[in-house]
Amino acid sequence: MNEKKLKTLSATAAIAATIVAAGATTTNVHADSVNNTDSSPSNVSQKAATSQDAIDSTKESIKNTQAQESSASSNVTQQQSNTDRAKADADSASSKLDQASSAKTTAETNAASAASAVSDAQATKNEATQDNITKAQTDVSNASSAVDAASSNVNKTASSTNDAQANANQAKIEADSASNAASSAKADVDKASSQLEKDQNHAGVNPNTTSQINDTQSKINDASSSQASLSSDKAQTESDVSAAQDKASRIDTDSANNTASSAQSTVNTDQQAVDSALSAKTAASTAKDKAQSNLDTLKNSQGSVTGGSTIKLSDNATTIATTPSVLDKGPASGTQFNDVASDQNVSVDINNMTNAQAIELSSYAADLINAVRDQIGKSTIPAKNQVSVRLQVTDGAIEFAKQVAANYNSDKWSVYYYGAHDVPAITKAAANFGLADEDNFYENMTSWWGDASNTTMRMCDAKFILYDAIYRMLFDDSLSRYGHAISLLGLDVYNDDTMPAEYFAVSFDKYGNIHLEVIRPEDSYIKDQAKFNATFDTADKTLTSTGATPAQIAAAQTALNNATATYNTASGNYTAAVNKLNADTVTLNNAKVNAANVAAQKKAAQDNVTALQNKLNGINSQLSTVSQTLQTLNAKLATLKAQAAAEQKASDETQAQIANDKVVLSQKQAVYDAAQKVANDKNAALATANAKLADAESAQKDAEQALMNAKTNLSNKQAYLSKLQNADANLAAAQTAYNEALAALDTANKNYDAAKSNNDDKQAVYAQELSLLTIAQTKLQSLREQESILKDQLAVQVHAQEVAEQAAKDEAAAKEQAAKDKEQAAKDKATADKAAVEKQQAAKNNAHNGQTQGSSATGSNVKGNDRNNGSSAKTAGKTSNGKTVSGKTAAQRNGKTDVVDAAAPVALAARKTVANKRVAANGNVVDATATPAVVNGTVAEKAAAKVASDKESATVKSDKNVKAQGMAALPQTGEKQNDASVIGMILIGLSMLASVVFKRQKKSTDND
Repeated sequence: MNEKKLKTLSATAAIAATIVAAGATTTNVHADSVNNTDSSPSNVSQKAATSQDAIDSTKESIKNTQAQESSASSNVTQQQSNTDRAKADADSASSKLDQASSAKTTAETNAASAASAVSDAQATKNEATQDNITKAQTDVSNASSAVDAASSNVNKTASSTNDAQANANQAKIEADSASNAASSAKADVDKASSQLEKDQNHAGVNPNTTSQINDTQSKINDASSSQASLSSDKAQTESDVSAAQDKASRIDTDSANNTASSAQSTVNTDQQAVDSALSAKTAASTAKDKAQSNLDTLKNSQGSVTGGSTIKLSDNATTIATTPSVLDKGPASGTQFNDVASDQNVSVDINNMTNAQAIELSSYAADLINAVRDQIGKSTIPAKNQVSVRLQVTDGAIEFAKQVAANYNSDKWSVYYYGAHDVPAITKAAANFGLADEDNFYENMTSWWGDASNTTMRMCDAKFILYDAIYRMLFDDSLSRYGHAISLLGLDVYNDDTMPAEYFAVSFDKYGNIHLEVIRPEDSYIKDQAKFNATFDTADKTLTSTGATPAQIAAAQTALNNATATYNTASGNYTAAVNKLNADTVTLNNAKVNAANVAAQKKAAQDNVTALQNKLNGINSQLSTVSQTLQTLNAKLATLKAQAAAEQKASDETQAQIANDKVVLSQKQAVYDAAQKVANDKNAALATANAKLADAESAQKDAEQALMNAKTNLSNKQAYLSKLQNADANLAAAQTAYNEALAALDTANKNYDAAKSNNDDKQAVYAQELSLLTIAQTKLQSLREQESILKDQLAVQVHAQEVAEQAAKDEAAAKEQAAKDKEQAAKDKATADKAAVEKQQAAKNNAHNGQTQGSSATGSNVKGNDRNNGSSAKTAGKTSNGKTVSGKTAAQRNGKTDVVDAAAPVALAARKTVANKRVAANGNVVDATATPAVVNGTVAEKAAAKVASDKESATVKSDKNVKAQGMAALPQTGEKQNDASVIGMILIGLSMLASVVFKRQKKSTDND
């Protein structure tokens, strides 16, 4: 970067520093403040002036940067190509390295295997003595003989197996033939037996017919007996049905049901009485607990609540309201925090406070703040009365503060992270109490620096946290534009604010936030009056700075005694109601049991009648069935007897055939018995042959296994003999293979080393090219950022120049007007001097004429003098009320003598013009629907700014800079800005960016 560019950026930074020192205001994102700045045109022109040389220099810098940017872009493209090629080479080298590594591993494995083979061959050579060789030859000869013997045995056993197989096959044929003959003979026996049985079945009466006749007669006898028994049962059942019907009709269920219904009505009435008594008991218990809590709170607060802790101010309300920055100097002498000795022994979890603890801590904060409000007194500024009310702790405010803290916890809201109020948490709680819920109208918030996760501490430590929070809100609130201080000191309360007190409470959340909630009971802050009245307890629970008095404790004790007596009475009434309910419930249960028993008896009797009737119906049905069965059986018996007679006649004709059937059967049976004996003998012979075959096959298998073992042994012996006989040759071959494996390993190692070296080179080249690409891309990006910064700088310089030129024009116009005023004043003075001379001359003339003329002439001259004197008086009066009186301003000449003195509170005065309006978090005045309120035809905030602007334009004296000051009504007012602060902040950012560009350009130059 050339020297001219450095000078330009340095000048820009210097301008930024000047603007910051003159008018820029630092803000805190969650603070509540009012912006106090000097925005006169002359100051803007002096502090933000930018020369045409600086603009031209910036344009030249942009042009040079664009040229460098084009060259850098081409360099990036070329370097990208180089990097791509280097990457391809590096990838190829890496692949070859992997291949070489794999080959090296294979060669190492082969070399190890070859070395092992050499070792084995050497061991064999050591064994190859002549004795070992001779012994091995003998072993081979013996093994060969064993093979021959085993082979001969195999052949022998095979022959035996073949013979046994032939015998078994023949035995199988003979056994099968004998079995077939026996089966045929058995079939002839079965046929003859069947014929005999058939002919016998036709001889005599069929046994089945005889059996059926006997069975049918037995059934007829049984049916007759059943008919007689059923007739007897029918008569008895008819008698039982009549008796059961009579018994069921005598059971009365209506009476039992009526008794139970009456008992139920009594119990219902008793339950209503119990519910009413329980409600009364619960209400009395709540009142008793509340009275006990109030008494405990008062007893715990005996002595000093604040312990003598004080905060002192050296300025009054008027001074602070006009110039809140006086608070920056800190507190006055006498400010101190003191422990209450008893608080050191009291433990409190600030995230889970009891109601008594919440009242004590809220009263502590309220007493401190009320004491400060008393110190500063009332403001003398018109239309303002900042200390007309005091903070008052109530149960409603405590519950509101608790809900706000709980909502912060639900939202996981930390001021360190979000830097602002959790407005939804506040408005949600407000809605629950019927309060205005369009914005945050209630909360002052800060944080404490302890361990937010450990919230159990001594009461004195909790009070110190509150003391520190209030202290910081009063004396370290400039970044919040004094919004917290204004609220705590009551400097946002006006004469038209009519309310008994501001309701107040404090709470803590688990994210380290401290909530000071202030609720104003005004119509503009209460959205739903009925809901507010129903949910927000406004009874004063504030403990004074000296704690509870004996009278307060005595009154609280009396209230507790009365509440306890009421509770005891309600508890007794409840117990009596419960006892009566229990007794009547027993009666009801007994009545229900009795009604159930009677109903059960009635049902049982009716069920018995039904059962007996069903039994009777069943008996009648059975009698009918038995009668039909007897008719059927008698008919069947007659048919069977006729059939038996016919069968007996046919039997006499078949006796001769039966005798012949028996002879044939006997012959067939003799043939079958002979055939079956032959078959049994043949099957036994087959079993013997199969057993011999199995033995022969087993012997052959054993012989074959012995032959196989002998052959294996021979092969092993022959291999060992060959190994011994060829030990020298095998060792030489193994050594040769080992040498070749070593050579191959050496080649693989060399190839690997070469591939690794090549890969390292290619990777290094790629890394270098990639680094150069990154540098080129970074340089290009830096140039682009530099161009953007220079363009932003040029825009700011041009705007600053325009502002400066306009300010110069305005200043020239003001000087021209001042000259005209001065000229007019001179003319007016000359006119007055001339009038005075004329007056003196007229007096002389009158004196002379009085000596020489009569009374009529004197009277005429007197009238003339009166006219002259009147004209002079008018001229003098015009001078006095016009533009020539020394020390008067243009504002006074125009009848605006109050502009300078009354400008400071103008924002608040404008805000309070409309009744029943609130100040939202953005500083605008809003009505109950959060719509900006109009004051004299414009939004209040804009009206305030306009009045302040009119005041500045009306001020002529150059030696007095009058600042238009606006103040927030609540600690949630929005931020205001002016041209000086805007330009200052822009130039601060520009100077920072210029510094970054300079550092990057210098680094780039060093690299080049």
